[in-house]
Amino acid sequence: MIKNSLENILKTSFIAGSINFLATVYFIANVDKIDYGSYLIIFGIFAFAPRILQGIDDLVVRFNHEIKKKNANFFFCFSVTLKLSLSILIVTIIVIIFKKFFLNVEVNFSNKYKTLFIIIIFAQCILSSLRQILFNFVLSKLKYKKIYKINFIVSIVGFFGTLLIVKNFQSSIIFYIALQLITNVIQIIYFLNDLSKKVLDIEIKNWNLKFIYFYYKNYIKKYALPISASHGVSYFQKDHGPNAIIGSFFGPEIISIIAISKLFYEFIHNFLSNVLRKLYPVYFFFNNKKLLKKSIFRKIFYLGNFAYLVVGIIFLIFYEIYFNKMGLDTNQINFIVFLIISYEFAFKFTASYLGIGLPISKNTKGIFYANIVKTIASLIIVFLGVYFEKYIICILGLTFGHIMIVPLLLKYCPKNIKLPEMKIAFFINISLYGILVYKLIPYL
Repeated sequence: MIKNSLENILKTSFIAGSINFLATVYFIANVDKIDYGSYLIIFGIFAFAPRILQGIDDLVVRFNHEIKKKNANFFFCFSVTLKLSLSILIVTIIVIIFKKFFLNVEVNFSNKYKTLFIIIIFAQCILSSLRQILFNFVLSKLKYKKIYKINFIVSIVGFFGTLLIVKNFQSSIIFYIALQLITNVIQIIYFLNDLSKKVLDIEIKNWNLKFIYFYYKNYIKKYALPISASHGVSYFQKDHGPNAIIGSFFGPEIISIIAISKLFYEFIHNFLSNVLRKLYPVYFFFNNKKLLKKSIFRKIFYLGNFAYLVVGIIFLIFYEIYFNKMGLDTNQINFIVFLIISYEFAFKFTASYLGIGLPISKNTKGIFYANIVKTIASLIIVFLGVYFEKYIICILGLTFGHIMIVPLLLKYCPKNIKLPEMKIAFFINISLYGILVYKLIPYL
């Protein structure tokens, strides 16, 4: 069963992921870069809600298979209700707080569509939260074949939808966001249809306070809250938070440059992260297969580092061709941004490899502390960049956070996902980072 699960995980992450990636590259190459940067900034602000509620998603993966049959339906339905309700509440508060900023955002299409632009991103954020928890329920049951099927269908819809948008709608960002909304709806319908009627027919009268308190005390308080707090803190260090901060001070165009620099690295990173994330439920079903699992994770670690090295070398050689195809200048500052991004992903893989282990870790508070240190270290440098009006310093700050967290994650993460090679990779990365900073001193 492990072999069959791994095959479906790889098909999902690579085949469906590759189709999505090609569609994204084609769209970004043709879209107005200011519009795209504005979208990333606004979505970055909205993304705080699903980020801080991710602990509920991890809760479903970690405990759904352990819950006794008579309580399993309540466990899942209450998790969905709780996450959806909190998502709507948090996103609504965000709209109220940032209303003035949203309406003043820089976009090139008519102002009459600006409100619709915000509403669609709002809806996308809510539906994405619902889709993710439904996905995690199916994932917790190890239904990898079903996951591959829907991801493949959605990737095909997204690919041809993107071709249509570029050809007939001048690559308008508003149609692109609407397409994301449609693909979310397709997945939600599929996952809801996959759930048994028994799960969906829970009567409200059975939701007594005693049961809710038991759920909170044993699952939310001990597990979901520390993980949600960890995700909430790391929001300010990962992609969405920095997009909102850097984009607000330096404009949407720099966010587009950063995103395009990350594009191929993100594909590799998402592929490997998706494989790891989908593999973790295997731990809860096959506890007696420790040697096999460790062998699989070691191979993924080596593959990840090798993939980043190869892509980095290729793009250092063909950097100008790539940026020209994507509609960006090949000046020295843009090259420096790309170079920093390359280093960021070299550090990011080890940190992500350890961080994705959250669903199997009992030491959730330890990982929360690690994320606090990482975020504070990054934000100090990011705001120094804002103060001195140097976005190069801001981008370096993001990379610095990935370096800071590795030793702490090595201390707190479960032993069965740690490898001795990680310490060697860390020392190599930090040495290269020192060389990078030294070379960039004239531009800081």
